[in-house]
Amino acid sequence: MTELVHFQLLELPACRLVGKELRIPQKTEENPIPAFWSRCFAEDIFTPLEQMKDSLFPEALFDAPDAYLDWMGDMEPDGSWRCLVGMVMKPDAVPPKGYAYRDLPACILALGQVKGTEPEIYTDSEGLIMPRVRETGRLPGSFMMEVYACPRFTTPDPADGTVILDCYLQLK
Repeated sequence: MTELVHFQLLELPACRLVGKELRIPQKTEENPIPAFWSRCFAEDIFTPLEQMKDSLFPEALFDAPDAYLDWMGDMEPDGSWRCLVGMVMKPDAVPPKGYAYRDLPACILALGQVKGTEPEIYTDSEGLIMPRVRETGRLPGSFMMEVYACPRFTTPDPADGTVILDCYLQLK
């Protein structure tokens, strides 16, 4: 069972997300994102990013310095959208050759920390967070991010195997 264990609104400073990008078609029989993550790990995309010490922006996200993330946005009229797997950097960060980037403006985000097991934390997170967003009187914006903070996501609770996924939703 999944549960929302923390919710807050926070200000995201202007930043740049740097990583590898995938276009997701509207209709897919199978979710391509897990395979994309596997490919990113197999290609060791994070080592060059972690080596950009002066460009990393650890204070941009709540209690998640140097965490890996999955940004989702850029919904197209045909229903396709983009996914960027990477890390948050300062606005002037120069991506390594072959890497994509997304510049995010300063904005308000809703952070919902969802506790549970995989894959339920991914499928249940929006349903747990949206009622709290509605209570704020705000509407969802154009992107969301899943942030995999250490150790709350990377080290399962030995008692029940649960982890905590940080879900950020841009708000209007």
